[in-house]
Amino acid sequence: MLFIFCMVILVFASCDLLNDVYDFYTSDNPVIGNNNSTTAEVVSEESKASLKIDKDLKIVALGDSITRGYGLGNPEKERFTALVAEQLEKIYNHVEVTNYAVDGMTSSGLLDLLESGGAEKLKEADIVMLCIGANNVLQYAADLFLHDNTDIQKLLEAYGSFLLGDRSNTDVPQAVKAYFEKVTAYASSPEFTIKLEDGLAKLREDIPVIISFIRKENPSAKIYFANVYSPYKCMNITLPYVETILPLGDLSDQNVEKINKIIDDLKDAGGYTVVDVYTRFKNSREKIINAGLDLSTMNINFDPHPNKRGHALIADEYISVLTEDYIP
Repeated sequence: MLFIFCMVILVFASCDLLNDVYDFYTSDNPVIGNNNSTTAEVVSEESKASLKIDKDLKIVALGDSITRGYGLGNPEKERFTALVAEQLEKIYNHVEVTNYAVDGMTSSGLLDLLESGGAEKLKEADIVMLCIGANNVLQYAADLFLHDNTDIQKLLEAYGSFLLGDRSNTDVPQAVKAYFEKVTAYASSPEFTIKLEDGLAKLREDIPVIISFIRKENPSAKIYFANVYSPYKCMNITLPYVETILPLGDLSDQNVEKINKIIDDLKDAGGYTVVDVYTRFKNSREKIINAGLDLSTMNINFDPHPNKRGHALIADEYISVLTEDYIP
């Protein structure tokens, strides 16, 4: 999901930690359980081996930079696809994940990849993890925040100095206000709206073709389609001495909801299961996305990708959905 949502957010509250991804060996059930007992308390290593299902699972992951694990220290082990495999390997003999994700991938790009034979192991897959659609729309975020050529980094640095007591440039709050107004106006302009609508229309057109291709290559695989989280949930930016609010959270939520509506609308015809990452992220109070702004240090991070904990939440949601089909 290598869209560049070039704006900043304020972190207004500290976040509580949630539990880690499911522990499948507990006292209530040797395979699926709660967090009340540790593995060592419940069953020996030999017993765990005997409980495993004598079957291998093959997973193919298709998608964008989220699926690839962009920004993680060790994506091979920390991305959500690897975490899902790690949990399933507690149940199954062996789980193999082949990841074909590409940074910046759109639905059209994925279709090109499939049609060119770029996902060879698709035919062997038991499970297909699909995460696509964000870049169809959110790739235009750079246009939104950079359309007037404002150097937002310098503007915010000057604003930070103003907040810390440097009143040599009293025009800074007004400059920030003017920038917020320009971004908000462009977000509702016909030019920008057309770009978004075209991206959404292409997604609606491409999804049935993508699913049809997967079904043709592998009629028996189960397809799990992750919807899109809002990278700036509820983050309508308000700043001291700046009268105008930048409705970043509203803009993010509105467009992500349009993407997810398309994914949901097509699920019955496509025969895939939706993995509701959107709601899991919406309800989380943790720091699960990289982007943020620390006004005390003017440390700005523009990256909207999930961090390590965010990937754990995505994996957790996948496991909760996979439980019905793959965990006895």
